[in-house]
Parts: sequence; structure tokens; C-alpha cells
Amino acid sequence: RLATVNEGWPIVVGVHVLNGTWDLAALRFDAPEGQGFEVAHVEPRFLFQGEEVFLDTMGPGHRTYLVVELVGPAQRVDVELNGRMDGQPFAARIPETLHR
Repeated sequence: RLATVNEGWPIVVGVHVLNGTWDLAALRFDAPEGQGFEVAHVEPRFLFQGEEVFLDTMGPGHRTYLVVELVGPAQRVDVELNGRMDGQPFAARIPETLHR
């Protein structure tokens, strides 16, 4: 089992930047219903707080794969990528909600 925390929900996320440069990038794990999630663990080691994992700067062709462990009672999660792309505020959301 991938979980390192009791009742944790491990999720593998891949980020591939096709074009543009992202800075101040962060992944946000949003519970569409009920109480939100908290990130309990991330591999490889990235800074995280609350429901966000901070990815920093990523350029064209950059690929990052993370195992993010969430803790919370919700049964569904939406994954967002927020930050600035080429200096402009930008956000992207995975079109499908993940169900536990």
C-alpha cells in the first residue's frame, strides 16, 4: 500500500508542461462536497500546506510525477493546477472528478 498515514488516500499525479513557462505553480486538491482535504505527505519531497502542493517553476517539456497522500472524509476530489503561465495568472482543472 502506498499510504504512509492511517486512512490516507494516495493519488499519483503527473504534470507535463507542453508549452509556456509556469511559475508559482501549485497543485490544489479540492473536495467538491463536504469537508476539504489536507495533504499529509508528498513524494518526491515538495513543500505543501493545507490542500496545496507547491511545484515552483516549470518550463516547456518539464515532467513531474508525484504521489500525494490526502487525509479527509470526502469521497471525491478535483485536482487543479494554479499559477502564472508566461507571467499571466492561469489555472487548469482535470475534467474528471476522482472518486475514492
